[in-house]
Formats: sequence, structure tokens, C-alpha cells
Amino acid sequence: KRDSFICLNGVWNYAIYGENKKFSGFHGEIVVPFSPEAILSGVEKLVQPTDTLYYQKLFNFTKTKSKVLLHFGAVDQLAEVYLNGTFLGKHAGGYAPFSFDVTEVITEGENTLTVKVTDELNRDYPYGKQCKNRGGMWYTPTSGIWQSVWYEWIPENYIQDIKITPNFNEASVKLELRSMKKFAEVAIKFGQDNLQGSEQYKKN
Repeated sequence: KRDSFICLNGVWNYAIYGENKKFSGFHGEIVVPFSPEAILSGVEKLVQPTDTLYYQKLFNFTKTKSKVLLHFGAVDQLAEVYLNGTFLGKHAGGYAPFSFDVTEVITEGENTLTVKVTDELNRDYPYGKQCKNRGGMWYTPTSGIWQSVWYEWIPENYIQDIKITPNFNEASVKLELRSMKKFAEVAIKFGQDNLQGSEQYKKN
């Protein structure tokens, strides 16, 4: 668990453009992480499947020697992310978190984060019970950034993911780490006992 993070939630600039309309500026402000359809976003506007939603966040950054990751909790549905004009990548799917290593892109002082989103209600991706015409069991679509956005400082060798699988029959657990290196030193505290050791594991 790391505490070296900065949350980017709050007021962002936004714009919604219809099909074949070129971006020509932002229309106002939106409160992230509330979708534009939500009252708490301050927008309360339905984004159509042919619309393109643009976000912009200006934030200050103090350079450190550590690596920096930019995280998105969820963006519905197809997102393109840019930092200071540099394309970081794309993500498809409105329910899964994703992140980018921005160590070489983020700069001392003011930075500009831009996100371009389309929400086609594409059945190729999970979309829950969203429907353009709400009613019955179907609810109003949720578009754009609807989970938290933050960046964090991390060491050069950091734990990317942990998977814990219990084995009830043997009263044991299987611990799988995903990291930047193939060798890990593990310390586990169980009650009053500290179990320490080193284990070679396969790098994914």
C-alpha cells in the first residue's frame, strides 16, 4: 500500500462534440469523477453514441527521482489519453482500471492532461444495463470518466499486482507477485510471527 499519490479529481474542462464536428475549444467545467449524465458532474447532459467527449486537466507537478504512474479507475467506454501533447495510449472498456508510465512525459511545473472519450454502447464490451432510451430495467448511460484519476510516485522496482489464492484443504495460500524483477524478498506477518524468505518467481 502506497501513500505517495496525488488525486486529480475535481473540476476539469470539458466539451461534447457531435458526429463529424471538429474540436474547437472547451464548453465549460465538469466535476470528475462524475459522468456528464450525473447531476453532481454539474453538466447533466446525455452523451450520444456518435458524440465525442473531451476532458482537460491542468495540474502542477514537482519532479522526483522516482517513476510516476498515471491511473484511471474507469472511463466509459473508449479512451485516448494525452499528457502535454504526447499520446500515452488507448483503453477500451468502461469498467476496468488502467494506467500509464508518465515518467518521461510529466514535467516540473504545470502539466496538461487531455482525455478523448467515445461511448458507443458497443456490445463488444461490457456495458451493464445502460440503454439510450431508459426505462424498465434499463438505466441512463454513464459516459466518460466515472472513477477517480490520480498519479503516484513509485520506486524503480515496484509491485505491479498481487494475487492471493486460498487453498482451504491444505490450510495455505498461494501468493503471486507481478513486478519488474524476477526475484522478490517476501516478509509476511501472521499474528505475532514474522515469516521471511526469498522466492524465485516467473516474470510475466
